[in-house]
Amino acid sequence: MQELPYRTFNAFLRQHFGRRVQKISLDANLGCPNRNPDGSGGCIYCNSQGSGTGTFIRGSDLDEQIATQITAMRRRYKAELFLAYFQSYTNTYGTP
Repeated sequence: MQELPYRTFNAFLRQHFGRRVQKISLDANLGCPNRNPDGSGGCIYCNSQGSGTGTFIRGSDLDEQIATQITAMRRRYKAELFLAYFQSYTNTYGTP
């Protein structure tokens, strides 16, 4: 395998924490500052519905999403450490 000319974020986290850090994506159901209120605009690669998981719209608040994803990632990857992040399009246009 060819070595990359840069260090990946995954490699940094492994070096810093000494083990895998699993990312868990969150959906806050917030809009995008590049899209107009009528839904027009935005980036050419962005889905008009956003690229989040839709879990917020289906009734899962952030606490539930975190708990669900931690359980799933522990089971699937045997992960012990987690980094929560807001999925693209779901956190860029809301109040703090």
